[in-house]
Amino acid sequence: MIRLLILLLSSGITFNSWAQSAKRNDYDAHKELVKAEKYIPEFAEDSVKACFPIYRVLVKKEYRNMKFDAVPKYKRIEAYLDFDHATLDEVIATTSDWDYTLEGKYSNYNSYCYSKSKDNPLLSLVNSIKPDKLYFLFGQSDFLLVEKSAERYLVQYVDHLWKKCDLPELTNNINEFNTYIFPNKEKKKLVYSK
Repeated sequence: MIRLLILLLSSGITFNSWAQSAKRNDYDAHKELVKAEKYIPEFAEDSVKACFPIYRVLVKKEYRNMKFDAVPKYKRIEAYLDFDHATLDEVIATTSDWDYTLEGKYSNYNSYCYSKSKDNPLLSLVNSIKPDKLYFLFGQSDFLLVEKSAERYLVQYVDHLWKKCDLPELTNNINEFNTYIFPNKEKKKLVYSK
């Protein structure tokens, strides 16, 4: 009886944390859609059929000075990542006419950064695997981290297809990894330039 009670209580806590995470995702995406509607003339939040937020996950502060002898596999560094403080990087929104990539308002210019296309390959990936959450690992758009059913794995876009991969396949330059990629602590800042 006690085991059953503990099991029900722990599953309730897990479900509640998933629900809180889903609410945050929905709220972040909704906020970005509302902002985009103010700046993009042909974009209307009501016309969005589906949207998918992509978050930026960085390394926890206490691990930023770590150095590696070789580019590690993703599983080795997962414990060093700060998923609790991941911030919204961009939102992919699809309407009946266009697929939008909504990046946000420029910090130094009264305009909004976005792109639109008829066929976004990332949207095809999202529709095919239905991930729980997407991240740009270290804030790098080439390092797409997929979270699905409590499992996280990296994917890369190669030959017009998204394929599972690992960090050594994304970069083999250990100096670049130790200097710029792993210790990256930059929050996203959109700067307009001509």
